[in-house]
Amino acid sequence: MEAPHTEVIAVSNVYSRIMYFQNAGDIEVGHSHVYDHGTLVSFGSVKYEVLDGHDGVAVAEKTFAAPSFIFVEKNKYHRITALENGTVCACIH
Repeated sequence: MEAPHTEVIAVSNVYSRIMYFQNAGDIEVGHSHVYDHGTLVSFGSVKYEVLDGHDGVAVAEKTFAAPSFIFVEKNKYHRITALENGTVCACIH
């Protein structure tokens, strides 16, 4: 398991963090934000988990396949795991 390669793009006050998951099973580790935002799954599929704390136990999970948009609630620790090789997602703030 590896972390995805990331690229950050900012245009007109919109921040996008693009995540390129090379292999199924690669993980964007648990983290949280102080604001709601969205994650666009543009290629492949992911398991999205809400955690009980930083890198904690999953209390909810859902699978998303491209094209789809994940609503990420503020102050909720979450983790994204690629389910397919070559999965691409973008967190949009």
